[in-house]
Amino acid sequence: MRTVSVREMRTHISKVLEEAEKGETLVIKRYGREIAKLGPMDTEKEKLPSLEEMRRTIECKGNTLSQDILDSRMQERF
Repeated sequence: MRTVSVREMRTHISKVLEEAEKGETLVIKRYGREIAKLGPMDTEKEKLPSLEEMRRTIECKGNTLSQDILDSRMQERF
């Protein structure tokens, strides 16, 4: 893990980003204090489930909202 000052980061941003892209993790320091960590993206993150998969897991209990609205309107009329 390499340490980079904010000044070095600003002057050599392309080089620093290339290092992170290659897998290097860099610690960024300001006034001698560690303030941030820059590293490669985690490419093996879990993806969010698709909308279709999520919809299949939802169970409807009772009437749908649209049916309740229609029923309510019918009661108001009579």
